[in-house]
Amino acid sequence: MADKLSESTWSGFTKKHKLELDDKALLKALAKFDKSDAAKPEPRLDALKELVEQLKKQIVALAKLKKALGDKPFALAKDQLNELLDLAEDEQKKAQAAAADDDDEEPDTPVLLTTKMVPLLRELRKGKVQMHALICTAGKNMAVLIMRRRIAPTRRKLLAQAVDATGGMKYYPADCLFEDKMLTFVVKTQVARMAKRLRQALLDQTELRFKVRVRGEDGAEETDGEDEDDAVDAEVQGAPITPASTAASAATKGAPPPGGPASAEQTAFVQRLRPLRERYEQALRDQHPEATKLRALMGFASEKAAAKDFAAAMQALKTLEKVLAAPDPRDGAQAPPHDAEAAADLRAFEQRLKRVLTRAKTKAAELGAAAVKQLAQQAAAAQAAAKAGDSGRADEGLAAIEAALDAAAAPDGESAASTPGEQATEQAAEQVHRIRQRLAAVQSQVDAVQNAGGRSGTELRALRRMLERQLDAGGVERAALLLERIERLLAEAEQEDQQLRGRLKALADDLAHAEQAVAQQVAALEKALKASQDEELSLIGAAGLGWMLGEHGARLKTLLAQLLKAEAAARSKAADRALQGVGAYLDHLESSPEIAACDGNDLGVAVSIRASLSFALEPMGAALAAL
Repeated sequence: MADKLSESTWSGFTKKHKLELDDKALLKALAKFDKSDAAKPEPRLDALKELVEQLKKQIVALAKLKKALGDKPFALAKDQLNELLDLAEDEQKKAQAAAADDDDEEPDTPVLLTTKMVPLLRELRKGKVQMHALICTAGKNMAVLIMRRRIAPTRRKLLAQAVDATGGMKYYPADCLFEDKMLTFVVKTQVARMAKRLRQALLDQTELRFKVRVRGEDGAEETDGEDEDDAVDAEVQGAPITPASTAASAATKGAPPPGGPASAEQTAFVQRLRPLRERYEQALRDQHPEATKLRALMGFASEKAAAKDFAAAMQALKTLEKVLAAPDPRDGAQAPPHDAEAAADLRAFEQRLKRVLTRAKTKAAELGAAAVKQLAQQAAAAQAAAKAGDSGRADEGLAAIEAALDAAAAPDGESAASTPGEQATEQAAEQVHRIRQRLAAVQSQVDAVQNAGGRSGTELRALRRMLERQLDAGGVERAALLLERIERLLAEAEQEDQQLRGRLKALADDLAHAEQAVAQQVAALEKALKASQDEELSLIGAAGLGWMLGEHGARLKTLLAQLLKAEAAARSKAADRALQGVGAYLDHLESSPEIAACDGNDLGVAVSIRASLSFALEPMGAALAAL
């Protein structure tokens, strides 16, 4: 039994049983794993990927030697290899989790695709490193993410937002390096019109201009862009490369810009651009709420300047200045929107509490010392809840105090002698009490939707604040309308939730059907292998091919089940985990040589594992990325 995953375990086993096998590649992969360090998940993951691949190949090769080895040695060797494969896949899962933890240190923010990539591209330009890249396409749109660490599948959501798509996205993992004065992307797919779009995506995201080459797994290459050594040299020194910045750099040094002496319009453009660029770049670093618009305006200005249409370029800069000069909505209370809303809620609560306490003081003699003490304790508890952000418990506490004061407002029989004005006041108080009761009945639903965030959560928070203000001001009718709107919004949120669950269940069913179809295709292929006149192929069929899909399907099924059970507040994290499962499944389909071999078999058996499962997984990934 294999109790340890190491080169010595396998070499000791083959020596003990005197097995003569062609296992040099496997021994090399085991030695590489032995040298890897669990504290460094990235290289360890690379070593494990190679080891798992070699173990699977060795299992297939072993089947060809069954007759030569004999039944007993063959069975022992097969069991040993399968045990080593199980250990390797377990270690692979641990390394993937560790790598994901490392990767999660960098939060998913748009700057990963813009300013954070600029120093990475400069480092790549030096030609001493290789990094990971993930390319996303949706129609004509493309975005690319470059990172030092392996890119987790959860990052696909960020790229989907960058290409502004909710479906139809395709993702291409790649290695990124700088060779032959070109930024080179090595992708595991066929190259087709990618270089030009990649070059433009890099320019749009970082304002850096590179000559780009894309190399496919079939050896085909595609390039786009002219050699721009001068521009690249300027970029290495820290200046982003755009037509406008090239002109600005030339003007700063007193040299004529490319193409001859600068015209008056070009000089005016450069002079206006120079002080504006620093403000623009700072706004992007600060994640300005209009960052997308700012990038579009700067890109438009650069393009027009390159085309020598300086009138249009100047107009774009003027518009950009106006956007930068406009008040940032985040600066109103020097706090994020959520904190500002919470502060407004707390102020409204404090005002309402003050009125309730004033009313309690006027009734102190009628209530008695014990009742007043109890009300004071209730008020203190409600205030503590409000300061802790638990508005639901705070409102319930004040409602209980108001109900107690209402109950003690008049002795028995006094209501019969009350004036019409007093009767109207009592009726209004009763209406307020009923509204608060209705609100308390749906409080848990309100909290759940607010905790989930999004448009509905923001709208509910605003409606609740407006309702409290109306109740405090005596606007009972308006408060009742606001409550109806809250209840209607909750019903819509519940309906959307049910539709979402239905959609996810349908996608899970589609994947299950695709897996069933693939299982039938694989079974037919195994049957053809066994029936083959070729003895080696027959042995491979007997060994079985079902292991090639691994545990991806079962793991994704578990993650989807967890997502369907998750409450609204926990749904985002559950969706990210499920999206990671989809990404791992897709990556396996793309990279598995066994799957490629089955799809391309020449036995006359139609097998389409990669296409069938990808067709079911891609819409699922799009739906998860949108959550």
